[in-house]
Amino acid sequence: MLDDAFVPSEWQQTREALLEQFRHGNMPLGELLRRMREAKGWTRHQQARLYGYYVRAKPMSPETIEHMELTNQIPKNLKRRYILASLLDIPVAYLGLATLEEFAQARQGSHTVATTPSWISKLGNIDLVECHRALKFYWQQAQALSASAFHSEILFPVSHLYHNVLYADGKQHQEMMRLLCYYQQLLARIAADCGAYRTAMEHMNKAYKLAKLLGQQELQALVLIRRAYVSYESRAFAAAISDFDAALCLQAALSSQLKGVVLLSAGDGHAQIALSSQEMTQALQWIEQAEPLVGAGDVEEEGHFLQFDAVRYHMDYAYALMGSPLKQLRHPESCLEHLSWVRKYISLEREGSNINSELLKAKAWLDKGYYPDVTKLARKTLLVVREHELAGERARIEALYQRLKDTNYGKSVEVAQLGMDLMLARYPEVFS
Repeated sequence: MLDDAFVPSEWQQTREALLEQFRHGNMPLGELLRRMREAKGWTRHQQARLYGYYVRAKPMSPETIEHMELTNQIPKNLKRRYILASLLDIPVAYLGLATLEEFAQARQGSHTVATTPSWISKLGNIDLVECHRALKFYWQQAQALSASAFHSEILFPVSHLYHNVLYADGKQHQEMMRLLCYYQQLLARIAADCGAYRTAMEHMNKAYKLAKLLGQQELQALVLIRRAYVSYESRAFAAAISDFDAALCLQAALSSQLKGVVLLSAGDGHAQIALSSQEMTQALQWIEQAEPLVGAGDVEEEGHFLQFDAVRYHMDYAYALMGSPLKQLRHPESCLEHLSWVRKYISLEREGSNINSELLKAKAWLDKGYYPDVTKLARKTLLVVREHELAGERARIEALYQRLKDTNYGKSVEVAQLGMDLMLARYPEVFS
């Protein structure tokens, strides 16, 4: 049985019963507000404190909540209605609201384009050495956390290369094509970090076309692996598996360390959709085949901008152990053992890996029923995710939140606070 098909918790059943009564006109709005609050076990004082904090950063009086419950009158201010709906876990449409996506789009303003740094003007004379040096710097930022702050800068060398590649020949033409391929992969990574998966896939498709034109199988395998992860993040699982399998078929042509990356990534990818013990066993076998290849050569010197070390190996193994949609195929205890190793050796420069480690630990704790700990860890991690605008990691916290809501702990104040924090993080233009 899939996780999504588990028996509803007592809280879920109560919530659905109350919403059903309201839908059929058997309950006025004020009574719905009161009974949803009571079903969560909250006093008016508790709700007023939470509501006031998210509305104006200071508590409101319990009389404010009582007035809404007795008079069926809710705030005219739309932001306050969204906050009320989120706290009480009521669909926004029941309070006369459009989806937050529609509301946010109506409020979006223009974005300021960053000024290109003066040092990058050296590219005006097709300085490929400087172009590669810049590329390496940007990839280091992406591997540490995100390179989104440099997006406008990155567009400059990409535009420059595209405008000049047609006029180059020989080795210069080949090098410009390779640089363009890596820059497209980098732009895809930045777009995926921001949740723009369609844009990310467009960049990846351009990168793969360049790799094919160059006829370099190592580069093709690299793009296939990175494109597969973009597909996974956008929940296009069939496309992801197709790319992982295509990369596996290129093993014989790959250097030792890149082969290890392919085996590790493909194993992780297949584990995410494993629906039988046989499928999970095969996925973990690919991962274990990658272990002897850790540290076998320096991929960075080959220009692939990869990190394939013991930290990456244990991290991906931990992901695989928690990947299956079937709870009985997941291994939270073994996952936590791998994460314990990762935390000992992870460097301060790899904050992105630390975030992933924390979120994976939260997922393992969730399977073990440690709901308060999961909620606390998710809120803590969200602070970093929100600061750096990491849409992919925020989506993982949202998935944790949805699963928490479906448990009896879902009616707690702490889960409600996590839900509010997520709403503010996802729609800063609405709630600023």
